[in-house]
Amino acid sequence: LFASFSREGTGWSSPALVAPAVGDRTNLVLNPSSARPYVALTRRNTMMRDHLRRVIYLSDSEDFQEWSDPELILAPDLGDSSDLQFYGMCAFRYAGLYIGFLQCLHTKADIIDVQLVTSRDGRRWSRTEPRDTFMGAGRSSDWDTTWISFSSSPPIPNGDKLWLYYEDRNASHGQAFPFPRGYIGLATMRLDGFASLDAGPSWGWVTTRTLKWPGGNLLVNVNSKAAAGATDGGQMAGQMKVGLLSPDGDALDGFSRDECRPFTGDSTAHAMEWNSDRSINDLSGELIKIRLHLLNSQLFSFRAG
Repeated sequence: LFASFSREGTGWSSPALVAPAVGDRTNLVLNPSSARPYVALTRRNTMMRDHLRRVIYLSDSEDFQEWSDPELILAPDLGDSSDLQFYGMCAFRYAGLYIGFLQCLHTKADIIDVQLVTSRDGRRWSRTEPRDTFMGAGRSSDWDTTWISFSSSPPIPNGDKLWLYYEDRNASHGQAFPFPRGYIGLATMRLDGFASLDAGPSWGWVTTRTLKWPGGNLLVNVNSKAAAGATDGGQMAGQMKVGLLSPDGDALDGFSRDECRPFTGDSTAHAMEWNSDRSINDLSGELIKIRLHLLNSQLFSFRAG
């Protein structure tokens, strides 16, 4: 890899070799909380000799000029098929953690799809379970049929959606002229829609750790219409309620589950309310726990706002 620098973005210095030990398929991510904020998710030039397949390495830098020796961070394991390789990965900071799009090459079919991985510090990565495909190739018969690769840039919030730009091809390795076509596509998903906590026809709940409420409303990103039609046999349609607790787990006066006004819709930012007409904003600066109750619903996220 070579580095070039510019003060104004138009005139650039001559490229200088900074990382001779890495291979292709490199993506960069910024880790502003680290003393070495520049992070490359890449390959090592000894990868095939060392692992007999494509895997993901990490190299970082304090100044974008001196880069660390690439270290292995992700490789297929015994839970994967024998022909799986990790072709590349891009990552970005999102709501307090790092999310990565891991390119999975299915060698025999020569098709690439994408799985989700996450990290709290940008170095130690975990694959989501089950290892489902987040986005796959083959959605049409003309262009996005074979290889898929997301942009190195983070998704772009646009209202209640996230926009994700990606590249796809209609062919794979070993192609002769005329070469396969590559295209740029736009995928959209709901805000914070990477994963959800799902409840079925019986009430379920999740309780937060003790936190200091920063003020504002409690905004929930929830789909309580996920099973709105599933009412046969007396089954209730989806709804959500919230109860606020003390650090010891006692219900706070005016904020119990029974006093909560149930939400039965689909929203990325619904403000929860209670029949006591007390506002959670009144608890600004206090230590509380939040217990979210769900029935036939999908909970994507919640926040103060």
